[in-house]
Amino acid sequence: MSFKPAKSPPSFSVLGEKYQPQSNWTASSSKFKTPAHSVIFAVSKNAQQKIFVVNTFQGFMVSENYETGGDIAELSTEKMQVTSIDFSPSVEPLVLLTFSLGHILLIDPIRRARGKVQWFNSQRNLYSSRPPCICRFFNQEDYIVLFEDNTMWKFKLSLKTEEERNIIYLASRIRENRDSIPGFCQLDIPKPESNPVGLWKFFCGSIRDVRMSPNSNLFAMINSDGQLRVFDFIRNQHLVCFESYFGGLLSLSWSLDGKLVATGGEDDAVSVWNLEQRKLVYRGEGHSSWVAGVCFGKANGDNYILWSAGEDGKLLIWDINLEDAEASNQEPRGERRDFITHPCRLELPLMEPILEVFVSGDPLQDIIVKEDGVFVCDSGGFIIRWVVKNDVI
Repeated sequence: MSFKPAKSPPSFSVLGEKYQPQSNWTASSSKFKTPAHSVIFAVSKNAQQKIFVVNTFQGFMVSENYETGGDIAELSTEKMQVTSIDFSPSVEPLVLLTFSLGHILLIDPIRRARGKVQWFNSQRNLYSSRPPCICRFFNQEDYIVLFEDNTMWKFKLSLKTEEERNIIYLASRIRENRDSIPGFCQLDIPKPESNPVGLWKFFCGSIRDVRMSPNSNLFAMINSDGQLRVFDFIRNQHLVCFESYFGGLLSLSWSLDGKLVATGGEDDAVSVWNLEQRKLVYRGEGHSSWVAGVCFGKANGDNYILWSAGEDGKLLIWDINLEDAEASNQEPRGERRDFITHPCRLELPLMEPILEVFVSGDPLQDIIVKEDGVFVCDSGGFIIRWVVKNDVI
C-alpha cells in the first residue's frame, strides 16, 4: 500500500489506527533559515511536556506546546550554528545543545534567560580542536558530548562548574593508555567535584550517532565504517560490534524493552539486531535511498513496530515478529562473539514494509515516534506531526 505525493501531508491507516496530520511547521523565517541537509530536531522525552527544539541557520527555535500549535520562539546564537540537541528525561524541562564553535549549552527551553542557563567550553578549544557533533543525556544525571575527533566527554548535571585541569588530566592519561584496549580508551576522574568527569576515545570511522538503552546501562553507537558497537556505560566495557552489509550507518534506535537495536544506512536498508542472541534477525528492503532515520514505536502484541524515514522522501512501517526470525536458525557469523559480520542476504529473513507513505519531495532527515504522535522532518526544514485518532478502522 502506498500514498502518492501530495501538496499536503497525507493521512494513513496502519494496524487498526488512523494517523492524521495535525500540525506542520517550517523551520525558517525572515531572519532565520535552516540550511538544507542539516536539520537537527528533538522532542521532549517527558510525556507531560509538549516541547520541541529545531535548529536554524544561526540559532534555534522552541515550540513550547506543539499540541496547541502556538507561536515558535526564535533564539539567535549569532555566528554559531547548532550541531546537536537532546532533551533531559527529567521532570523539569531541560535541553542540551552543542554549537559549531565548540560551545555547550544547558538551558530551560520554556523560561530560557529567566531559567537555567549554563555554558561549557566557552573558550572553544578546551576539549578538542574539532567542533562537537553529538550530545546525549544518558540518564537524569549523566550526559555526554562527542566531538568530531571521536572524543566523548562525560558530564554530571549536579556539578555546576568546569575545571580545565580535569580536561588536561583526562586527555593526557588517554594518550598514555591508547593501546591498552583495542578500539577505544576510557578514563574517569574518581570523586569529581567539577566537570568533565570522564573521557572516552574511539578509534574508528566518524561516529554518526549515540543512543542509550531505555532500560539498562548500555549505549550503542554507529559510524561511517558501517559498524554498530554496544558498550556498558557504567562498567566501561565494549560488548559487541555488528557490521553492516555495506556502507556507513546513519541512524539508530533501541526497542522499548532494550532487546533489539535497529539501524539504517547507506545500503538503503533497515537492519534489526538481537543483542542477547548477538545476531542480525531481519533486513528490511523498501527504501530506494539512504535511510536517515529509524525509530521503534509501541508494540503490536508480541510484535515490534519499527518506523523508518529515507532520503527518498518515504516513511515506511515494519512489523517485526521475532518468532519467525528465530525459526530461520540463522547463526552469527565470525569466530568471535564480540565481533559479528553481516550474513549473506540468502541466510536471513528479508522483511517488507507493511505500509509506505510518500511524505516529501525533499529527503527526510529524521523520525521521532511518541505515544501521542509521530514527527518527521525533511531537509527543507519542514516538520510534520501526525496524531492517532481513536476511531478504529
